[in-house]
Amino acid sequence: MSALPGGGWLGTTAGHPVAADPDRSRSERVMAMIDEAFLAEMGWDPDRLVLAPPVGHRLVVRPVCRVEGCSATAPSRARICAACRRRLAGAGLGHDQIGLLTPRPRPGRSPGPCPVDGCGREGASTLGLCRPHADQHDTLGVPTAEFFGHPAVVALVANGPCGVAACARQRRHPDSLYCDAHQQRLRAARRGDPHLDEARWRKTEPAVSVGGQVSLRGLPRLVTAQVLYGLQQRCRLERVQTKEGNLADPQ
Repeated sequence: MSALPGGGWLGTTAGHPVAADPDRSRSERVMAMIDEAFLAEMGWDPDRLVLAPPVGHRLVVRPVCRVEGCSATAPSRARICAACRRRLAGAGLGHDQIGLLTPRPRPGRSPGPCPVDGCGREGASTLGLCRPHADQHDTLGVPTAEFFGHPAVVALVANGPCGVAACARQRRHPDSLYCDAHQQRLRAARRGDPHLDEARWRKTEPAVSVGGQVSLRGLPRLVTAQVLYGLQQRCRLERVQTKEGNLADPQ
């Protein structure tokens, strides 16, 4: 067994430091007991520190929303995610009328990479383009197929990581501190607490929920290793089911 290909394992993640662990050797010993094949099976990304178990896995279970075009997690008995429940209510439809609901414009997954060749930024528009390229697309006014080959369209370097320790997303702008979702959460938190300790908030605020993904960012090395090892033992030895929601929010 080996922790990760190449022998490395946590260190820093895309410029974002992992929470300090006073006993690195203990965490490395735990990681050494985890099968590399199991990590691959669980969709473990050692750079982003994110688990992405495959849909339909027999032991790591995730109920997927049954609305067409949606891949968000839907733990409710009706198997309709919160976003689609709001869409149903807004359209005056009941749970038994989901066939009348228009397909969800976004499937409920995290932003993918901007489709401009070589661009390192995350897609944010309906076309999947990052914000600068979406603005450029509107400004140029050319068909989408021509846009990608336009001489003025060049790749952009990735923005830095969101300042929230648990978040795997990029900052909204190169000179900002947070991704769009956490910038909005911070505004709401400040409205609720004018004396908010922002440094503490950055360390304790949860990641943006993404169906099919569990972020372990911001955890001490040893805790991360223990979560991965515990999941392996539940799957490989005990053969018991683990709900994705319990991994994402153990409370």
